[in-house]
Amino acid sequence: MLTDRRWLWLTTWLLLLVCASPARCQVAANWPQWRGPLGTGVAPDATPPTEWNPDKNVRWKTALPGRGHSTPIVWNDRVFVTAAVAVGPKLPPRPSGRPGAHDNLPVTSEYKFVVMAINRKDGSVVWEKSVHQAVPLEGAHYTASLASASPVTDGKHVFAHFGSHGLYCLDFDGDVIWECGGMSANIVATPVSAGGILYVGSSYEKRALMAIRITGASGDITDTDHVLWQRSRGTPYVPSPLLYGESLYYLTHYQNIITRIQAESGTDDPGAFRLGGIGNVYASPVGAGKNVFVTDGACMTSSACQNPSLTYMAITARACDYAIKALK
Repeated sequence: MLTDRRWLWLTTWLLLLVCASPARCQVAANWPQWRGPLGTGVAPDATPPTEWNPDKNVRWKTALPGRGHSTPIVWNDRVFVTAAVAVGPKLPPRPSGRPGAHDNLPVTSEYKFVVMAINRKDGSVVWEKSVHQAVPLEGAHYTASLASASPVTDGKHVFAHFGSHGLYCLDFDGDVIWECGGMSANIVATPVSAGGILYVGSSYEKRALMAIRITGASGDITDTDHVLWQRSRGTPYVPSPLLYGESLYYLTHYQNIITRIQAESGTDDPGAFRLGGIGNVYASPVGAGKNVFVTDGACMTSSACQNPSLTYMAITARACDYAIKALK
């Protein structure tokens, strides 16, 4: 049961690093990532109030710069948030112009991409760090912002992901330890991690999937030896990759083609594999019981066995209505 739970945690960005740290016993008492310590939205030890207003059960209120849709995360006395802050003069509105782009706001200014630490007790700003400044390639979706990816902490570092504007690791004093670029302008899939290696992927106008050794990283590690391998075909767009055992599984764009590679080397094992009977896959694959489950928009689920040949197993009838049982 512990093994199954550990692999489930791998589907949320860097949580294995949190669980493997010396501060493991503190995880449940904090909110180190999107959806909480277990990735389920549950705070196991919290007893929050059930009602509040400006005069009741509100300890402090702090104004934040710019816009940010990322989840605030909490570790002990620190609250970490991210934001995209418009700077400089207004620019003539520039639409995205990319094929397939929709509901994006026009680019009207340069932005700085900010990570902030706030004192949990009194709301004071401990530090504010601008990790990057640029005119974005395109505007954010009108319902979101250019700081939509939630940060993650392992109790010692803060990991902030600003899509095509880079992935950054900061210490608790606000100093940038390392950074890495190389993704597309439109990133949806959530990175996964294990053993000090981070796997990130994107698709759309640029296809990229790479493994980044973050252990011992320092400075700008883009295109350095810390990038262990890269792939540029069939990379994930909407569904996040699945790291299960020694394999990395990912879907091509949101099609019914799943690829399994060796996580360590990035080589095919056995490579791409078409799943018949399903299509338009937006849900991320899930691993359990040595099987991989993939569900499409019509609630049809395909399962494949986690063995060397990646044997296709079965299509279940409407997985949203019936329990899934893998064939043997």
